[in-house]
Amino acid sequence: MLKKYLYGLFMAYAPPRLFNPVYKARHADEYDYCSFPRYIFLESVSICNAACVMCPRELLTRKQGVMSFDLFEKIVSEIRPYAKKVERVDLHGFGEPAIDRCMPARIRLVKAAGIKHVHIVSNGSLMQEDFAKAILEAGLDSIKFSFYGSDKQQYEDIMVKLKYEESLGNINRFIKVRNAGGYRTKIIVQALSSPGKIIDAEKWGCQFEGLVLGGYVGKKDYSRLSGDLLRMGKLHNYGGGRSYLFPQGGYKHKPCYWPFQVLTIDNLGNVLPCIYDFDASLKFGNLTNSTIAEIWNSERFRQFRQDMGSALLDKYSVCCGCSQFNR
Repeated sequence: MLKKYLYGLFMAYAPPRLFNPVYKARHADEYDYCSFPRYIFLESVSICNAACVMCPRELLTRKQGVMSFDLFEKIVSEIRPYAKKVERVDLHGFGEPAIDRCMPARIRLVKAAGIKHVHIVSNGSLMQEDFAKAILEAGLDSIKFSFYGSDKQQYEDIMVKLKYEESLGNINRFIKVRNAGGYRTKIIVQALSSPGKIIDAEKWGCQFEGLVLGGYVGKKDYSRLSGDLLRMGKLHNYGGGRSYLFPQGGYKHKPCYWPFQVLTIDNLGNVLPCIYDFDASLKFGNLTNSTIAEIWNSERFRQFRQDMGSALLDKYSVCCGCSQFNR
């Protein structure tokens, strides 16, 4: 008990250069350097049909669009030899996956490469029955629906441009199609309260019909679910893209595990530090003219990991403003 109390004091008051090495040692499994990423976020499309209040889409300056299938095939071909090391591939980023009508083909290609778990996140508004069946048939392992509201007014205030009845109807139909077809795809539905808009969790959860609820088996990862999941998510600020969650004087950061285990690729093939770098402000290379292995093991990426572990974040603005890994 005393040891835990002393560690809590240390965590709260120690300067980052003292705190970070201790934190990394206590959570060594999260900060082991991998010669190839364990998790890959592959943004097939950066376009979205919504303007949710928490997403800083109005700040985007990077080119928006759909990843070319040629580039996608190149990336998957580089993942294939390491398939046993990769725990999950997420085919989404800062866009709506259902806008990409090639999504079923992309899922099939990744599954054919031997990847154990393929996941996407959708707002559900474009999830028509034919598209739902196509991605289920393609072998999608899990899908998370973002549904932020316990009633029509709250939902449409948060998820601007979307219609409550359409999105809810699509999600419930997806559940019905999954159940009727006996597909093994796990379904996660997530709510996210935003400043001034607190969601009633009980009322919210009653909107979804036919979920077969389960939980995590061991590690909290969508690839370790025993059934479906209703989840109240935690608000973040997209690396400073939103001003909330930013305390006076800045953050005391924990070391971030993303650069040690996760590779993020935008729709143009740029390799980014994480999914919270929504405008691709920090690029480590581009996969149109380099390989995953070259960029992941490059001197620049290695230096970034070293700086992250040592709390030397001043030269990385997207990290300095990030609420995701603070204490």
